[in-house]
Amino acid sequence: MSFIKYQSIEKKLKDEIVLNHKEWIATEKIHGTNFSFHILNDEIKCGKRSGFIDKKENFYNYQNILEKYRNKLFELFNLYNKKYKNLNMVIIYGEYFGGWYPAKDYNYSDTIKCEGKPIQKGVYYHYEKEFIAFDVTIEYDNLILELPFAEFKDTLPKFGFKVVPILVSGNYTDVMKIDLEVNSIIPDLYSLHLSPDKMNIIEGVVIRPLNFTSSETKLKIKSGKFSEVSNKNKPNIFGYINKNRFNAVKSKFKENESKEVLWNEFKNDVIKDYEKDTNKKVTFWKNIEATVQTKFDKFFY
Repeated sequence: MSFIKYQSIEKKLKDEIVLNHKEWIATEKIHGTNFSFHILNDEIKCGKRSGFIDKKENFYNYQNILEKYRNKLFELFNLYNKKYKNLNMVIIYGEYFGGWYPAKDYNYSDTIKCEGKPIQKGVYYHYEKEFIAFDVTIEYDNLILELPFAEFKDTLPKFGFKVVPILVSGNYTDVMKIDLEVNSIIPDLYSLHLSPDKMNIIEGVVIRPLNFTSSETKLKIKSGKFSEVSNKNKPNIFGYINKNRFNAVKSKFKENESKEVLWNEFKNDVIKDYEKDTNKKVTFWKNIEATVQTKFDKFFY
């Protein structure tokens, strides 16, 4: 079984992509860690952003979520096996999240204890760790097919899976007007209703066509609280160095990942996003690396 990495989501769409699709949706972006189920006949492997998770790896007690869905994953594979000839593999991509939630009396200074560390903090979703799907990929006849959201949004719930909720739908212009400063509706999916006067702002949204999918047709927009870039109108590389970015990078790895690994990923992430946003090559990194690493050390400790 080969690992198929989930492609990074764009931060800007090409004009022709916008014009080619009439129906668009905005789904809630979940503040957790990228997670996937790769299913091949009677075998299931779980993946994080960078590759398969080793069976002995300490990745937020992921074995619990695997056992919860194991039988349903096989049933789902059988469904697609009947639909696609020479099916090789089915991959369910989604977000593994939770483990951080206010106590039952809604005392926000106290959170419900769960097994292991929370996956992320910042948005209340569930006191247990959970999985929610946002994409399905089929590998068959030596082809890799990404299914449109419209095709799997009703199928997966029949097998017990939650799918990221649609917040807004319409044409591209209307969907892009979505308010990012709204509370998450994920707790409602699990019948966990927070007090309405408490702020629980979403991490952001993913905007995509309803009836077509590829990495080039998805747009990620984060709310101000979770932005990984400060002062976007006047981009400076130091605006890319913040705790939000560190948390996003850290979530891709096992709980006790080494400082060296996180540092390398963090600096590469900063350089990649800065170059992509500004169309300028970073030729001055050696001059600022010591300053950046000092900031990183504060995030790490």
